[in-house]
Amino acid sequence: MKIVKVGEIKSNPINEQIYDLSGIVELAASIDEVGLLQSITENQSHTINSGHRRLEAIKSLGRDEVSVEVIKTRKDTEAALIVHYNKQREKSCQEILNEYRVLQTHSTTSCSPRSPQEARTQLLAQSESQLQQ
Repeated sequence: MKIVKVGEIKSNPINEQIYDLSGIVELAASIDEVGLLQSITENQSHTINSGHRRLEAIKSLGRDEVSVEVIKTRKDTEAALIVHYNKQREKSCQEILNEYRVLQTHSTTSCSPRSPQEARTQLLAQSESQLQQ
């Protein structure tokens, strides 16, 4: 864990292809009241893997620094990691469809998935094994 300047953290374009940044006002109010309960996760290039909404909330509060966890990532599993980090999130139908499209595009598996669930399962398994390394 380390503290970094908010301006040094870059948004991940893959996340922008999938998810909307909704509920920032409510999240900012929560962070202001009890603090940041889960740190932002970034890769070795200061690009967010998890925490885009948290970063926007921190910015809206006018904070200059934030706690981050740095993890080593590989480009070929980055999309799956982002989806994996958002497993618990309530998603719109469009965001679920976006996940499928992005996972299909970034798939590193040799066999083509037959369904969105199969694609998601394959890539989440890859990203989970990367997180355990």
